[in-house]
Amino acid sequence: MKCLLHQATASLLACDEQRANRYSSNESLGNYFDTLHTEARASLQEKLDAFPFKSRCVDFSPAKDQEAITSPPHFIVNASVEGYLRAFNAKVPIFDENDLRCAINTHYSTESVAQRNMAWPLITNAIVLLQLSLEIRLAHASQNNSPIMHESILFPFLENCDRAMRNLASFLVPTIVNVEALMILTIVSREFFSNATAERVCQAACQTSRALGLHRSQARHRSDGTKTPTAAEKERERLFWALYTLDKQRVFMTGQPCDLYSFDSDHNLQGDSLEDASNRMMTLWEEIYINLYSSKASGPGSQKGSRQIQHVNTLMKEFSQRHVNHKLNYDSESSNPLQVEFTYGCHVSELLVLGSEQAEEQLRNHKAQIARSALKLLLQVSAKTPAQLATLARMFRNYPIFAFTELVAFHLWHLFERRKYSEDAQSDLALLQAVFDRLDVLQLRSLSYTFYRRMKAGLSWALETLQATGDMFGENASTTKGSLRSFGK
Repeated sequence: MKCLLHQATASLLACDEQRANRYSSNESLGNYFDTLHTEARASLQEKLDAFPFKSRCVDFSPAKDQEAITSPPHFIVNASVEGYLRAFNAKVPIFDENDLRCAINTHYSTESVAQRNMAWPLITNAIVLLQLSLEIRLAHASQNNSPIMHESILFPFLENCDRAMRNLASFLVPTIVNVEALMILTIVSREFFSNATAERVCQAACQTSRALGLHRSQARHRSDGTKTPTAAEKERERLFWALYTLDKQRVFMTGQPCDLYSFDSDHNLQGDSLEDASNRMMTLWEEIYINLYSSKASGPGSQKGSRQIQHVNTLMKEFSQRHVNHKLNYDSESSNPLQVEFTYGCHVSELLVLGSEQAEEQLRNHKAQIARSALKLLLQVSAKTPAQLATLARMFRNYPIFAFTELVAFHLWHLFERRKYSEDAQSDLALLQAVFDRLDVLQLRSLSYTFYRRMKAGLSWALETLQATGDMFGENASTTKGSLRSFGK
């Protein structure tokens, strides 16, 4: 979003300079230009001044006390666990299904004995909170006449999770259950809090996992010479890659360095399942960050060498070739949400790589085409089932919204460079409008401080800025123009 702000501001200043030159060489033309565009220019400047992210987001704290975390009623957890496993755990496999159910039953049967252990009260609250929020969004999306739960039902569970966020130190003892608790709390903080809070929780999870040695398989410590992994080793490997994925997504949502590195682990990705492909994509993101976006690669005075860019391009090509069977076939009617998400992630990865190269016109056109393909995938997820809605939320929340901002940037560039919209403007603006509308299903109306609400404000600002730029040059996008004026209202 800040890149869009800088692009539009710099282009407007350059346009001012060109206008002054025209005025000095032809006074009548300059007067005509002033008369025609003064109001539109003022409108664009107003949009630039109204940039919504001038200060950092401050989270609202739903818990107003220092009380201990309490477990929700057992029957509510039992009613929520099946939906959580299908919609959330299927993509971020923190828990083994049978182990989770047994652990919940054990927790409630021995709760009075284990009051000091806050991990399971936190985990049970998080499971209920995530599942209930999904059901509320589904009810709003379906727009049926059945009674809809109000968002206020979320607050008791949200308060308990907030208490945990304000007392992360109690979860830093290196145990498997504490890592699991911090991982599910990371997912909660992404859904209901800001990037800064989600980052803090995710980093605590990574710190605890490293203290536990989760990045090591323990296979080398065996004395019996067997090679088949034990159940404990499989659990450690599953948790490592799930947390590794959370960490890489955090890196590209905040710009801060990685906490876990694949080269520092002896867990290997041997298989070719969709889950393995998704994990391997995160190792690609690690390479992209180190070579193209780290402080050393992108700091003041640094220059990305052609060797670095070529290296990452080679990795991207090899990754695409290896996992082409997992990418969505646009000619088929397949609607597997996880496959759609994987394909979307591939497009985002391509844009992350291309974003580091010099922006010549041919490259701009290529990036715009990738952005269109990615945004169409956001519209392909229907959000009629819990799995689809959870996938849509992840696509908006866990991946940089690079495709959206890239397409807006392409049309801003075209307007300032050519003084008119490109030939694809009408269809692109309709696509951007549809993606913006798609975000609405993720809003929880009584929780105004969530990430999704902030994103909606950002996308609205970007589109209104593009609208104001078109107006400045006397341009419109035919029937799309009228709908653009309703953004954010």
